[in-house]
Amino acid sequence: MKNYILLAIIIGMGIFSINGFTSEEEYVGWDYVRIVTPGNKETGKILFEAKTEEGSYKYVSINVFSKKYTVSRKDLPRLKGFPLNSLNITHEAGYPEIGGHTVHFKLIRYTLHSKSQMKELLRISISKGRGMEIQGPVNK
Repeated sequence: MKNYILLAIIIGMGIFSINGFTSEEEYVGWDYVRIVTPGNKETGKILFEAKTEEGSYKYVSINVFSKKYTVSRKDLPRLKGFPLNSLNITHEAGYPEIGGHTVHFKLIRYTLHSKSQMKELLRISISKGRGMEIQGPVNK
């Protein structure tokens, strides 16, 4: 029994000493991204391309449904502070009366607000029937 206690103490000391010598990791941001997906028969090949500089977006270009969409200069400031490496791409069948098949490009950012972390979401949605819409940023 004493051997098990001694072993547990030695293992515990080893774990704490290893953690004491590690440093905190940080994510590396991206300035440019080009993502190409195979898509499917509804969306076709999807191409997302964006460039940022010091947290501000310089351009966002999306090819989906065999069409090219570009986020306007007027809307680019809405994306400021949303890191490119938070991008998530999804799609859904959708209802024909609200645009039909839709591809969503979601960006997430976390900010500190009054000592609590706040999650914000921005979504660029492109539907076959309605084209491109930008929603957000909204708090989650």
